[in-house]
Amino acid sequence: MTRHPIRGASLRCSSLAYSRTRRSSRLALLAARVSGLLLLAVLAACSGGPPDAAIRDFRPLQIERDDKVIVEASGDLFTVGAPTTVTFDKIKSGAVPLTVPGRAVARSRVLFDADRALERAIALQGGHLVVKTGITVEQTVEGQKKEFKSAASNPFEVDLFPHSLHKVAQKLADRASRAAGLWTWLGLTVEAAPGGLLVKDVVTKFDHEGFFSRFDAPPLDGKVTAAEARIGQPGGMTEGEFARLDHDGDQVIADYEIVEEPVSDGIAASAGLARGDLIVSVDGKAMASADEMAGLWKGSGGEIILQVGVQRGGKPATIGLPRFGRPTEIPIWLIFGLCMAAAATLIALPVPVIGGLIVVWERKISAWMQSRVGPNRVGPNGWLQWLADGLKLIMKEDLVPAAADPYLFKASPYLAFIGLFLVFMVLPFTGWFIVADLNIGLLFILSVTSLMVVSIIMGGWSSNSKWSLLGGMRSAAQIISYELPASVALLGIAALAGSLSTETIVGSQGGAPWNWFIFRNPFTFIAFFIYFISALAEGNRTPFDLPEAESELVSGYNTEYSGFRFSLFPLVEWVNLFVIGAVAGTLFLGGWRIPGVSLASQDASGWLQLAGFLVFLFKILTIVFVIIWIRWTLPRFRVDQMMNLCWKFFIPISFALFIGTLVFIWLLPPWLDMAVRIVTFLVGGCAPTYIFIKKVQYNRSRYQELRLNPLL
Repeated sequence: MTRHPIRGASLRCSSLAYSRTRRSSRLALLAARVSGLLLLAVLAACSGGPPDAAIRDFRPLQIERDDKVIVEASGDLFTVGAPTTVTFDKIKSGAVPLTVPGRAVARSRVLFDADRALERAIALQGGHLVVKTGITVEQTVEGQKKEFKSAASNPFEVDLFPHSLHKVAQKLADRASRAAGLWTWLGLTVEAAPGGLLVKDVVTKFDHEGFFSRFDAPPLDGKVTAAEARIGQPGGMTEGEFARLDHDGDQVIADYEIVEEPVSDGIAASAGLARGDLIVSVDGKAMASADEMAGLWKGSGGEIILQVGVQRGGKPATIGLPRFGRPTEIPIWLIFGLCMAAAATLIALPVPVIGGLIVVWERKISAWMQSRVGPNRVGPNGWLQWLADGLKLIMKEDLVPAAADPYLFKASPYLAFIGLFLVFMVLPFTGWFIVADLNIGLLFILSVTSLMVVSIIMGGWSSNSKWSLLGGMRSAAQIISYELPASVALLGIAALAGSLSTETIVGSQGGAPWNWFIFRNPFTFIAFFIYFISALAEGNRTPFDLPEAESELVSGYNTEYSGFRFSLFPLVEWVNLFVIGAVAGTLFLGGWRIPGVSLASQDASGWLQLAGFLVFLFKILTIVFVIIWIRWTLPRFRVDQMMNLCWKFFIPISFALFIGTLVFIWLLPPWLDMAVRIVTFLVGGCAPTYIFIKKVQYNRSRYQELRLNPLL
């Protein structure tokens, strides 16, 4: 018997390839184990050592009204039940420390409330503040005062009452409660004053006929001018009374302006309250704010008449106000829900527009690169072509294959849109314009983008088609694989910022390019490109568009879809370009920070917030242009090339970059940090930009534009 030469050679090649594959797998496993051991060693070194202060933790670092703030000690230092105060050692330069009452709920934990009193105290310091402050807890135990302080060398960076949707909703809730509740019901307007609450206005009966008979001089025209009102003269009106009735400010009170004036006294006026009264107490309790007075009307217990002590002309008086009959307030949770729904609507409406404009932009760029005519018919220079295409797809028939799973088939494209839409909830477009500044914002982004994987697999499997199923399986292998290096590349940025909050990450960077995280050190510079390429693979963009392979899979996972549901998949892909640019701009390119402008100055100015939004938008569009450029330049990878790139290169490199970033933070002295930033910026930013510009100039000097003569 003789051995077949061709078959023997093929077997030897197969065994050789198998041994090489096993060898590379063992090396990859060994590299992963070494990386894990190094990571554990670095984390142990960074977290080791005894605590150097009594106060070790303070959270949350972003404080909003109604929050419960926790101060944690290094051991069992506190006495439960003892009088306790918490002091911010520094709120603002030159200001005295701010002390708030707290309570010890455990031997190692103290709580205090971020209530209206604390918000008013911060407002007196200038409103929204981001400060680095020490924390001191003071307790009185058996007549002796004990103090527990945080480390002076490592102050807490606290964001106090930021501009947020929560703050807007809280203000709307306060206004709605006042408008629908106590003050409208009483017909009373008060404001805080020294010694109590000053009555600014009281709803009293308005005599329409008597008003005109008194002030409307002949010829009678149903109008009272400032001269006829005899402002400031005996028997005339005061300036305040005239301004209150002159709604349009034209110095003339017309009959239509006083139609809605009350025809009877309000409850407060009927009880005897008048303008200028100073409310000093309610049921014997001294009044310092309108909130305290409003709180006495809540609940059903107590007396039905509240005794209100006032000062009128320097003399004390007591007036009885009814407690019963107050209208029900609008629930705060309902106002919060409406605000969230309004914010979601504002975010959802521009999403299709963003996708449509990117579609037209990509078609124009590809036409320019290929020397042909792009969209130029619908709208100004063709920029409304996306609207015509969208309407056409909506009007097409929606088909569901008979053998498909109808529920999963119909839900799949909407799940993809939801996953992409949720990312916008935590993207900080400006310091003010962010729906929810979550303390786990980065983790939230990585989590919700995974819904795209579920959507594609669900759509491919539920279609009951071989082509769609293969496209879905390719997606499972591709997107899940590239999520790993993308996530690990972003963990280094979280380590640099010390937070997972996207707003905090932007605030940790500067406006100047050398202060961006991409140029913070060589490891983050490489991590940017690891994330960028991995994000392209997750978004199924060329050269990683294997799940949508028209040549071998007809169209891939979306083969069986039609009409509006089909349009959602490419819409998600194009909007994802904007998301990739926004995430990269937030984490690596400084976000909305403006060069040369401090964080406090930008936070205090609405115009600077708008300028920051434009700066951030420019960064996003630049990244989107590069992504489009790559699509129309590079060919598609093979499946094996794509998977080898991820598992053999990107994953080990991303772990090495993460460990390198941690070691860099730990070992680099502060005086060398700025030097490393400048060098990384010059080598990684300025030098490639200079080479690129010179190359473009060289190509343009050798380029000769060819124009065809239409007459030939």
